[in-house]
Amino acid sequence: MVVLQVARCLPTIMRQYKLEELTTMAEMRRNVSDMIRKNSQVKDPSAIDILIYKGREELEMILMNHKQRHHLVSQYVKNPAKDTVHKETGMSPFLEAFYKGLASHHTPDKSFITFKKL
Repeated sequence: MVVLQVARCLPTIMRQYKLEELTTMAEMRRNVSDMIRKNSQVKDPSAIDILIYKGREELEMILMNHKQRHHLVSQYVKNPAKDTVHKETGMSPFLEAFYKGLASHHTPDKSFITFKKL
């Protein structure tokens, strides 16, 4: 099973990619298990086979160093299963002023440009 393979390989992956400075083993296990549980509603056997294949492929790519450290940090350390981006609605005061035409209009001084006649 992919979960057991990942659990066995996590200490190696943590050392290999120097992830100990960013997260703990328990946190990594929790992040990976959350990502696996995210697909727990899938009941179709062929879809389950595809998910297992993708999981094994991902593990193999990580173990063979086909991924760089920042890939693992963004995919597994930050816990993408729980993290959500909250985008502020509305505009910033600067944009509101800019669209109204109240922003300061700064034009660069072009006196330093000189042209030579040929």
